[in-house]
Amino acid sequence: MALFRGYENQQGSRSHTALVRSGHASPAEKWILDPTFQASSMNSVFRDGVLFNYQYGGPGMEEVVIPKGRVVGVGASVKDFVSKKYLATITLPGLAINTNVIGMAPYNFTKDMLQQDRLGGNQPSIITQEYVELPYMPTMTAQSFGENASANMSALLQEEQDISIDNRMPWGAVIGTAENGDYLKATPSGRLTKWIAGTDNPATIVGQVLASDLNAEPTGWLKWMLWEEQYKYEDDKFINRSGVSNLPTDEGYPFDPTYPEGNTLFQNYQSKLINNPTGIIGIHDGSGNYDGFGKNDTVYTDINIGTIADGTTANTKIVLQARDFAGGVLKNLSEVTSVKVGGNAVAATNLKINLEKGTIEITVASNVSGDQNVTATYKAKHYGTPSWADFKGVHGAMYVLLKR
Repeated sequence: MALFRGYENQQGSRSHTALVRSGHASPAEKWILDPTFQASSMNSVFRDGVLFNYQYGGPGMEEVVIPKGRVVGVGASVKDFVSKKYLATITLPGLAINTNVIGMAPYNFTKDMLQQDRLGGNQPSIITQEYVELPYMPTMTAQSFGENASANMSALLQEEQDISIDNRMPWGAVIGTAENGDYLKATPSGRLTKWIAGTDNPATIVGQVLASDLNAEPTGWLKWMLWEEQYKYEDDKFINRSGVSNLPTDEGYPFDPTYPEGNTLFQNYQSKLINNPTGIIGIHDGSGNYDGFGKNDTVYTDINIGTIADGTTANTKIVLQARDFAGGVLKNLSEVTSVKVGGNAVAATNLKINLEKGTIEITVASNVSGDQNVTATYKAKHYGTPSWADFKGVHGAMYVLLKR
């Protein structure tokens, strides 16, 4: 503090040498986690203040309160039992003062055990104006904010119950229908949903969709790093010829001078999968972390797969290709539950389905009058699925530019 000129004390003056606290991208603020999550009124979802346990968090970091990818707001200041000062809290929008939003959680916020004089938890921080990738779940319903704090809390708990608990998907996501160019607003649980012009307040905009990827096979190389189960055991004896052990209890592979042959056989293995690579079971094959809740359990409902032209005669065979949400070719179907022509179900006796190729052959039952749209409902296996997208109801990814 500059209070001296040379050696003379400047009586009756004060300088002002502080202003900028930090940059904008990630404000350097010390928030503490909102203790409201531990209230009995939140216990139906947040058991002892915890939404879920994260297996990969590490010691003291498993108990997640606010998951990565959620937008957050600030709440009232409360006493920090470490510093003995009153500090602002960070929380979900449904609990924030006036449902404000300040940024996004770049990592999981875990239960602050320091407030209970124990080790555990982390320091919350936020990101703003970043370009992020979020799962897109259009079939999930966003809850509306209420007229008071109690209604907002109820909306938050309902959204968590529907998505985090019932659908096993706790991370940040875009829910409800949205498309490229749409502005997004926060939901009570900190997920994002479409902002509606003329209805929603412009001040509630927190991001904008700049692009999306609705391909069943995400853009990238991930599928080529996978391994089909049936070949894993065939290749195992060649790939693991890597040494010798003199220990009688060691079940390792002994050295084999013919091990170079494995290279040729491995190339043969690759050639079998070059046109249809498939995934390691339980890793990137869309099976999810819980049975019945992976991307393979996502239903493609009444997808338009083609048209039967006017004048097509009875008993004509039409072969159509299953499509993903982007309109691209979809192979490796697991089941086809219905096929409709002009809104009318096609009898099973008039269908021939190749699940691996994703083709649906229809034998036309009667002469067609007028072009008839063909729709189908099915599920598929999603080889090459990254873990953040491996949840039931995820149609793809939304790339969002944050505006907070």
